[in-house]
Amino acid sequence: MADVQLTASVRTQLDAVRSIQRTYDRKAEELATNRKDDDEKSQRLADYVAQQLSNRASDLLAIKDAIGQGASKSLVAQSGLRSIDKSLDQLKSLALQYDNTSDPAVQAKLQTQFDALSQQVDNFARDSSFGGTQLISATPDNLTVPLSDKSSITIKGQASDSASLNLDITDVASIDTAKAQIRAAEQSIGADAATLNIRENFTDKLVNGLQEGAAKLVEVDLNEVAAESISAATRSALSAEALALSAKSGRSILQLF
Repeated sequence: MADVQLTASVRTQLDAVRSIQRTYDRKAEELATNRKDDDEKSQRLADYVAQQLSNRASDLLAIKDAIGQGASKSLVAQSGLRSIDKSLDQLKSLALQYDNTSDPAVQAKLQTQFDALSQQVDNFARDSSFGGTQLISATPDNLTVPLSDKSSITIKGQASDSASLNLDITDVASIDTAKAQIRAAEQSIGADAATLNIRENFTDKLVNGLQEGAAKLVEVDLNEVAAESISAATRSALSAEALALSAKSGRSILQLF
């Protein structure tokens, strides 16, 4: 059987069709696996780096969760302190009324109301807890929150019950002192909470960056690859048509001899 002789034009078109088909097959494989079609050495290196980035992102996610928990505990304590501050306004009003009367019956009634409100202060201090942490109870906890692998912040508990505040209906100044103490505690815990919120947002962006970096090393952009696959299919069809025309043209020329 005689060898098939191909003209230079047909051979060029045939090589183009084969090249385009290889591109199409590679893009189809990438679409099917969602992984870049690199050589084995490059794939191993990309997998290793991507895994390191993913591990780092996982570590930071654990820190981010701890930061979020710390921020929530701080916010609960702040809410309790605000409620106590409002109760102190009511207690001061009772203390002023007590100071302006000498009627024992009225004073006894005011004292009962004062004691009830003081108990409410104790309730706010006790119940303002989150996840087992009490930052403003009679025996408050200190809360240490990690900010990174090497740094942390410690939120100091502030005893804010009626006994710690030394509330006394016969001493209006003691209530003013208590209000100053509560507002200082709220300011301190609030500043720490703001720090935690800023750090949580930063860590979240850092985690997203690491995860995106890991994905870009081993995964493909499906939209981009799909577009390239369609382009390759179109070019393959056009090349096949060009090949057919080249072959037909070659036969037509041979027929002239």
